[in-house]
Amino acid sequence: MQTEQLLTAKEVADHFRVSVRTVERWIEKGLPAHKATEIQVGELLVQKRIGGLPPKGIWVIPQSSLTDVHGIRKSVGYPAEKKRKQQGTC
Repeated sequence: MQTEQLLTAKEVADHFRVSVRTVERWIEKGLPAHKATEIQVGELLVQKRIGGLPPKGIWVIPQSSLTDVHGIRKSVGYPAEKKRKQQGTC
């Protein structure tokens, strides 16, 4: 797979406005991803998409799997089925 079709965890985090750690949690929950090979890391360095090689390696995520994020991502906010307390009433 060409590196243009692969996104780094940092690029995915920037796209969804979350931290890289959150993207790593999504990967643990089933987001399709794999560690970059030496060739892929070299291509990412040449394209200046990464600044260097982190000690843990680099996760690359296929661009086509970004649609899976919506099924993995936790919803945030107040539960829809739960009523809010009325405040400010005496």
